[in-house]
Amino acid sequence: MISKERIAEAKGNVKQYVHDGMLRLKDNEAPKFVPFFMKNAESSLQTASILQQISDQQNIKDLLKASSP
Repeated sequence: MISKERIAEAKGNVKQYVHDGMLRLKDNEAPKFVPFFMKNAESSLQTASILQQISDQQNIKDLLKASSP
């Protein structure tokens, strides 16, 4: 559970980002970026899955000549 203090801090950060122009609440151009971010997220998840498999399977580590921590 996130503490009330942390939630208040996050809300303050959002207000500051909006004020500084780093975050826009209503941006008509935002939808054109969705495909890019979806592709990036899918790639990140696939990479994480592969790394997890390598981490979990000694035979893959041996094949790749990767040492165990």
